[in-house]
Amino acid sequence: MTRRELVLLLGLAAFCGLVVTIGADAQQPAKMLHLGILSGEPPTESLPVVTPFLEELQKLGYIEDRNLAIDWRWAEAREQKLPTLATELVYRNVDVILAISAAAVIAAKEATTSIPIVMIINSDPVETGLVASYARPGGNVTGFSPVTPDLAGKRLELLREVVPQIGLVAVLWEPIQAKIPDFRETQVAAQKLGLQLQPLEIRKPGDFTAAFAAATSKSPDALLTLGSPTTVIYRAQIIDFATRARLPAMYDKKEFATDGGLIFQALWNMGAALQRMSTSCSTAPTLPSYP
Repeated sequence: MTRRELVLLLGLAAFCGLVVTIGADAQQPAKMLHLGILSGEPPTESLPVVTPFLEELQKLGYIEDRNLAIDWRWAEAREQKLPTLATELVYRNVDVILAISAAAVIAAKEATTSIPIVMIINSDPVETGLVASYARPGGNVTGFSPVTPDLAGKRLELLREVVPQIGLVAVLWEPIQAKIPDFRETQVAAQKLGLQLQPLEIRKPGDFTAAFAAATSKSPDALLTLGSPTTVIYRAQIIDFATRARLPAMYDKKEFATDGGLIFQALWNMGAALQRMSTSCSTAPTLPSYP
């Protein structure tokens, strides 16, 4: 799935709700739309998604500085800043918040129960408690999630197929709420496959050195990462370590593969999601979320 296609999904979700709540015509918007963008990552990591999103808004008749105002808030991988940033967007009285990352969605939910939140996350929104269910998320959150928890286990299965002789797999992950289901499913898959895991927790950028040293001491046969803002931003260090240690590595973010990582796997059910989201416009504002 291309970035443009992903953003089209988000645009459909956001504007199905906005057409109902603010009475705008998608072709000739009747009022200024005030969009808040909340991201746990730096602009360099979020702009590849946000820029095509704005291009899609332009096709719908929304043009920045004409009838579209945007408030940008970046946490720069310091998720503790997100609650404050979300509160700022609420005080700015934005019409909708585009939340990039599960932590950003959580912060936005805690800051408002009335402003629509459109999420773009790389984790299961039901497992992480962001929405009640896919069919009826409840509250003010909707959006699109390309990941289901069992995909984390499937990555381990694929790694085993590529490197059949592996026995010990180092798992580099950030123990945040959004990644706990992924880690749990990875443990289940490892047990089924007869593999042992070496968990390497990354809570802050300074933890990489100790994590790499711990991995070296155990001599794992492969490396698996569970992507999060911190691991993605510092992916160059991870790729360099895997290369120097001659470790086959499986990643769940395409940025790793683009920058020289070995294997990348993600799941995008594009056709079905587009069809379901398009037909949901007639039932807004009770919008479903899509896996």
